[in-house]
Amino acid sequence: MLVPQECLISIIIATYNRSESLRTTLYSLLQLDRDGPFDYEVIVADNNSSDATRAVVESLRSEFQGRLKYLFEPRQGKSYALNQALAECRGEVIAFTDDDCIVEKNWLTHIHQVFTTRDIDWLGGKLIPIFQSPKPEWMDLKRYKSPLVSFNLGDQYLEDNHQRKILPIGANMAVKRESYRRLGGFSFEGRSQDTEFIYNWLNGGAKFAYSPSVLVYHTTPPDRLTKNYLRKYYFLAGKNYSLLFKEECTRGRRFLGISLWVYRQFCLSVLRFCKGLVSFDKNNFWNETRIYRYLGMMYGTLGLKTNFENLR
Repeated sequence: MLVPQECLISIIIATYNRSESLRTTLYSLLQLDRDGPFDYEVIVADNNSSDATRAVVESLRSEFQGRLKYLFEPRQGKSYALNQALAECRGEVIAFTDDDCIVEKNWLTHIHQVFTTRDIDWLGGKLIPIFQSPKPEWMDLKRYKSPLVSFNLGDQYLEDNHQRKILPIGANMAVKRESYRRLGGFSFEGRSQDTEFIYNWLNGGAKFAYSPSVLVYHTTPPDRLTKNYLRKYYFLAGKNYSLLFKEECTRGRRFLGISLWVYRQFCLSVLRFCKGLVSFDKNNFWNETRIYRYLGMMYGTLGLKTNFENLR
């Protein structure tokens, strides 16, 4: 079923202690074109921030002319904030972006165009990183697209329901409200809530699409362009993978409750890393991140925690 031409689009932003970057995101929303018979609302879900987040939202309320709503969610965890916003929003289409993003002026126009002409459940758009300091030469954007929040499937509109090639990032996605009522919201309390959300919808038979015209820019601070950050990022990615896909990490033959395939992949990653050292492979750090990923899987399967769980 198509979304009606005259519709409301709800924009949801979950935020935590990023009041200044949130201000930039909200300013970009103020510049949105409304080239179509639709209106929009913006819901900022404050996930227990201790900075000036509420003051920033209040200072811009009048400029949004009644379209801006502030919610406070005291339970720590992005899923709680997102679900509260989902319960409060009124739009036939629900669009998501993050508090460190800048949306293109025609972002909503293209979202509206897709949902009113294509019978889909979920739409992912192009995400382009903006670097606040020079990106290191060794950091290949295609290889490190996940920590750099980059999503680019090319310049053609795509639909994909079976091969699962369209796996968008939460900083630029939109869903049909009717589909949300059928397939549900966020339930995973860890860092990978977007991944869990996506796979639940895929397993529920949702139809996904990608539009390069639905464009968002993500600001990447200097501290994300370091090897130490990436080590922690991939370790937590592995840890959360083990929590999301627990059965896969504990299936078959096990040692200490961990599937032997995890150990095998860990050992292969160590071997590749050692070969890279010997051959002076300039891309060898990628092999090192694989080691951290499988270490994270082991850590998560054992139920252990780190002191950097809230890495952002």
